Amino acid sequence: MAQNDVELIKRAREGDIEAVRELIEGRYDDLYRFCRIMLRSQADAEAAVRQILGLALTGEGVESTVDGVALRVCRSWLERRRHVS
Repeated sequence: MAQNDVELIKRAREGDIEAVRELIEGRYDDLYRFCRIMLRSQADAEAAVRQILGLALTGEGVESTVDGVALRVCRSWLERRRHVS
């Protein structure tokens, strides 16, 4: 799955709209479940998934997997919560 992510991200960055669709449709549900468990909030999970997909498509290195981006994003959200509370 991770290798497929790398290929889809690469194709999406090259302008392949079908790759963007495949990445979003193929990973959204799993990413949402992961974020929902980690963040314990529906709204935060939805926002985190949007951030994850945005970073995967525009801000992270091609060698990064979507799962790795998801873990970093969720950890960042949890860290911010600790500082706020």
